[in-house]
Amino acid sequence: MLFKSRKKTKEPVVINLLTIVPLSNIEWRETNVGKIVLLKRKFKSVRLQNLAKRWLNQTHYQIHLDDYGSFVWKMIDGSHSVATIGEELQRKYGDKIEPVYDRLGEFIQKLQRSGFIRIKEVA
Repeated sequence: MLFKSRKKTKEPVVINLLTIVPLSNIEWRETNVGKIVLLKRKFKSVRLQNLAKRWLNQTHYQIHLDDYGSFVWKMIDGSHSVATIGEELQRKYGDKIEPVYDRLGEFIQKLQRSGFIRIKEVA
């Protein structure tokens, strides 16, 4: 599976998805049942963020991940390649997660396009 880099160049950079090492680029927390909640700021401006703290109850959007997404997110720590994450998904969930690399590839690309992760390196 190929991965198109988010960098703005004339020609898209194509990378083998299995060789990348993703790293989280957003605040997050773990619920008491082990699921992950991503916290995306409502405002990019520090000034607006500070105003939101005073006047709004929440300064972040909350994105709740399911069991599979939470499992993957916990492995996005800058030390696991996508290939390793896929292997661990197969080991834990078996046939329920198939086709694992297609699903994982789509999820990783969505996270990267949304700015939730960045690529630390290519393994």
